[in-house]
Order: sequence, then C-alpha cells, then structure tokens
Amino acid sequence: MQSGKNNKWTMKIRAGIILVLISSFVNNAYSQRIPSKREIGEIYRQYFLARCIYFAFGEDKVFSNDISLSVYYAAGDEFGVTSHARLLDSLAKKKLSTITPTQVADYEGKKPILLGCIEYYESKELKREITKILNTPRKLEMFAPKSE
Repeated sequence: MQSGKNNKWTMKIRAGIILVLISSFVNNAYSQRIPSKREIGEIYRQYFLARCIYFAFGEDKVFSNDISLSVYYAAGDEFGVTSHARLLDSLAKKKLSTITPTQVADYEGKKPILLGCIEYYESKELKREITKILNTPRKLEMFAPKSE
C-alpha cells in the first residue's frame, strides 16, 4: 500500500512540473522574437502532452475550465489547422492506444493514462518524432480530414 502513496506523490510532482513548463511557455509565447527550431520542438512536446490529456479525458472533463490549448493556438500559426498539428494529434492518439491497463488488483484494470502521457513527453522517442515533424514542410489545411 505504501508504494501506491509514492506513485500518487510522483504523479503530483510530475503534474507540478508540467504546470511550470506550461507557464514558461506562456511567458515565451508573448515575446516578439521568432522562436528557434529547438524552442518550437519544446512547444510541440508541450502541445503533445496537452492533446494526450485532452484525447484521454475529453473536453468536458479537462478543458471546460482550462485554456491551455487556446494559449497554444493564440501563440501563432504553429497549430490550428496545420499538417504539424494533425501529426502531433495523431501521435497523441497513437500513444494513448498503447497504454495498457494495470495488473494491480486495487486499480481494477484502469489505465495509467496521465503517467503514460508524461513518460512519453519526457522520452527521447517523442523528441525524435518531433524532429521528423519539424523537418516536414508545415502546410495550412483548411479542412482537416475526418476523424477515424
């Protein structure tokens, strides 16, 4: 039972780190200079995490009182209806589909969704995927393809 408490504290600490990163992004979003490719990569990672949470829990539960995604959209043309946004959304959906239910009986087969999203956010694999996205031309898409 003690390990369950440690996991909860670990998740709370990680959630706190995410909030600090998002607030850092907000400060950077309002600056006048053009962000470097590295900075855009960091913004893409943060956007991935926000979308991962959004897709996992839905707008009504997560973002009815939170404006995080709106901040990303307002930050510039990096998001919205672009090919890069669609690729990041697809990456978040793909990650969610790979998170498996826990085998710990106390959790009744529920998935560690937030933990999975945060761990992938911190991974080298996500950084590689974002590098691939950044190396593809970003196109404005007036009509995004229909969801599967």
